[in-house]
Amino acid sequence: MKKKLLILGAGIIQVPIIEKARSLGYVVLVLDGSADAPGMKLADYSFVISTLDSESALQIAKDYEVDAVITTSDYPVNVVAQICEQLNLIGISPFAAAVCTNKYLQRELALEYAIKCPRFVKLNFNQLADYAVPFNYPIIVKPLDSSASRGITIVYKETALAQAFSEAERYSRTDEFLIEEFIGGKEYSLEGLVQHGQVHSLGVTEKFLEEAEGMLFPVEIGHICSVGFNQTMEERILHFAESVVRAFQIDNSALHLEFKILDDQIYLIECACRPGGDFIASDLIPLSTGIDMLASLIKIAMGQELMIERSVETYAGIKFLDRSNYRRLTRYLSESPPASISKFNIEVYKDVPLKSSLDRMGYFIACDKNKDRLIEILDGK
Repeated sequence: MKKKLLILGAGIIQVPIIEKARSLGYVVLVLDGSADAPGMKLADYSFVISTLDSESALQIAKDYEVDAVITTSDYPVNVVAQICEQLNLIGISPFAAAVCTNKYLQRELALEYAIKCPRFVKLNFNQLADYAVPFNYPIIVKPLDSSASRGITIVYKETALAQAFSEAERYSRTDEFLIEEFIGGKEYSLEGLVQHGQVHSLGVTEKFLEEAEGMLFPVEIGHICSVGFNQTMEERILHFAESVVRAFQIDNSALHLEFKILDDQIYLIECACRPGGDFIASDLIPLSTGIDMLASLIKIAMGQELMIERSVETYAGIKFLDRSNYRRLTRYLSESPPASISKFNIEVYKDVPLKSSLDRMGYFIACDKNKDRLIEILDGK
């Protein structure tokens, strides 16, 4: 009898894991709050239920006697953990899920375990009348529980604080938020898997950010994976990841660990117990390393032992289209795109400034053995 996998979420970011599970021969059940979510048509069974409805999700898992439950987005992580605990399935624990979806808990544990992170304070929206920011500008204001940079603002002067507070409140399900010191330096994310407490580092992704007037927070316009460092720094990054995993008690899970390197120091930015988005897990990791991250994540949930083997050593990257580059890059992609471009998608043009990932209008993915040449390809040169 085929094993059954319940996936929470059927939006565009869940489509790759749904397709992967079907290709591996599993019976796939999905639930999503929208009947029009693209993954609903791909599954064997689909249910129009919010991914945050833990009671209904648990009942479906029981009724269909599923063998595993997973998600690839932040919001349902706590529900997945609850189901795994109650049905004795393999997956992330409720403690780790709570930490990985709450930025304040991450900062508190980082301090307790001597993991470098920005200085911070937690406030609620009733404390703002006479509050004095304890850090030098610029600072960052962020909700405790948002994802994909929603509600986060870099504040360069005191007169912009009120707008930042309003933006944080808009995207928060609590009345609390963080004020943090701004850490400069280049930003990266480590993509990995954790099984039996062991961290399997699959690759490090370098982020490319767009900063422009009117933006509340820099928007990711591209990524390159897998970025190399000297041996000493690679060992330090792995040790850093292992320290975070121990502190947050992450196990039987994907690992998306965002960090910055400044003055040779590694700073924790955020940690998620799900695969990286923006096609990092589904495309960039497999293309640059030969490792099928999504299939490996399903293996963990199904209780199968991981065998991580790299069969490729190259660079893979993604570039997103926005108002500033749309016409130039659509010509580039439609006329004579390089053979190294493996996939692209062009959406309908919308005349809006790039203020969040929702304002992006397509993407393309490419590979090259040479990082500098790959950057040129992604720049449309």
